[in-house]
Amino acid sequence: DRGADISWLSQYPHEKETLLPPLMGLQVRSTGVEGSTLVIQCSFSINMATPTLEQVAGKRLKLLTDMGAQMAAEVRRGVADEAAEEASQLVRVHLGLERGHASRGAARRQG
Repeated sequence: DRGADISWLSQYPHEKETLLPPLMGLQVRSTGVEGSTLVIQCSFSINMATPTLEQVAGKRLKLLTDMGAQMAAEVRRGVADEAAEEASQLVRVHLGLERGHASRGAARRQG
């Protein structure tokens, strides 16, 4: 379970092919010839603490899902903050605390 099945990529559909992870060790146990095929018996040296491909993919999926949720929450907060600021500004203008008040003062100075 430490390699990826890549048989679907093989030009020989009857062969099972596996992509081995980086730094995996192979120790040759024996060799022989069967017909016109060289057969090599190997044993694998694997660090069992290394996660499987499914575990790595699962962790990556969780990381990206969590990051997407955080980004969506930030956008929602930003939109809410923007809307609140816009509403506050409209109230201040309506009450004459901002632009409306400044324009009245300017009108008084001109008159």
